[in-house]
Amino acid sequence: MQSWNSMRAVTVKLGALFLLLLTEWMPAAAQNSPYSRYGLGDLTDGRNAINQAMGGVSQAYADGQSLNFNNPASYANLQLTTLDVGMNGSFSTLSDKGNNTFHSGSASLSYLQLGVPLKRGGGWGLNFGLVPVSKMDYNIRRHDTLTEIGTGVDKLYQGTGGLYQAFIGTGVRIKGIRLGINAGYLFGSLEHSEQFIYPNDTLHLYSSDMRQNTSFGSFFWSAGAQAHIKLASNLHLELGASGSSRQNLSARRSLLQETFFSSGDPSDPSPQNLDTVKYEGGEKGKIIYPQQLRFGILLHDNEHWMLGADYEMGQWDDYRFYKTTDSVQNNWKLRIGGQFIPNATASGKGYWSRVAYRAGIYTGSDYLLTPGGDLNVFAFTFGAGLPIRNFVPNARGQFTTLNLGFEVGKRGGDSNPLSERFFRINLGLDLSDIWFNKNKFR
Repeated sequence: MQSWNSMRAVTVKLGALFLLLLTEWMPAAAQNSPYSRYGLGDLTDGRNAINQAMGGVSQAYADGQSLNFNNPASYANLQLTTLDVGMNGSFSTLSDKGNNTFHSGSASLSYLQLGVPLKRGGGWGLNFGLVPVSKMDYNIRRHDTLTEIGTGVDKLYQGTGGLYQAFIGTGVRIKGIRLGINAGYLFGSLEHSEQFIYPNDTLHLYSSDMRQNTSFGSFFWSAGAQAHIKLASNLHLELGASGSSRQNLSARRSLLQETFFSSGDPSDPSPQNLDTVKYEGGEKGKIIYPQQLRFGILLHDNEHWMLGADYEMGQWDDYRFYKTTDSVQNNWKLRIGGQFIPNATASGKGYWSRVAYRAGIYTGSDYLLTPGGDLNVFAFTFGAGLPIRNFVPNARGQFTTLNLGFEVGKRGGDSNPLSERFFRINLGLDLSDIWFNKNKFR
């Protein structure tokens, strides 16, 4: 028992240290993803830390102590009230065809969700959640020469923003079939800016700044289904599918064009505004967020191991931003992964036998379309679920799991303008409890 307590304490300390390091590092993180300039930015993974470590396999996955918001049908298996918080850290190296490299990193909240079983022993569950869908963050600088007038110009392109989901979902089990739905609000904002600065100006040219800010939001829904098939006493097959229809987001955008005086340094924090050339505010429009479809299969023995595969696709050819298209295309991904627990009921000195070991891969085509063609993606994932049980004395019915996941991969190749090698750390803290138990006194 002493070994179990010591490992439990070490696990808690490691998780707390990791959260602290991410929190301290976040304000200083400098992310620069040039590809996020297009469409709605870089799409996030959209999975909890458990599924991320298994290559993203999630469509047929359902568990009584975790929340799989990627397929709401999984809520039907929820047996414990569960608070699940996810964070991630990302490190990337960008390379161009000239072998120039740039390093960037970021840390952010991956998801926040609270699940409540509505039926003792499972069969009906409810989930509340907040999940980022995309993130835009780029800072691109280039220098051109205007040969007609014999002067140079520094061009600075910047963008920030993202898309988010706030939702409530429910899932119900009817014999071997689970059905579920997520519904809520899909919202966000994007800001693009372009600055033209003349550092060695002898012609008294005015530097210019153009900023476009768009905010948008709309009700959304997604639905899912899962089926359980018992193949043998210790062999089970799970099937899953989920998707959402095309969403029309109501949007408003403003446009501001100004001239200003600058010392010639694009990073000058206090340029002097000279004149407002153009301002348009409150222009209404629509952003079309396309249909998403996902399918999955999972084999398991209900105790030690599971192995699954997912296939997903998005109809990004339908994407529109105020009736205009962008450099996007239909995308797809194939995911394969699994989990192994040596002995889930081990006690005493058997801590590492209770750990869930996970690994997987995924490959596919990104939704962005570059001048060099498809932006292909490949990554290897691995991780572990570290159990922490009854950490508080006399707190029977409380369960905590620290889920760690790692991703190593590449986006883009020699034919693309930029290729990206990335390393990501995913952390999920899963706090579960049995509510409404009556205390017994002697």
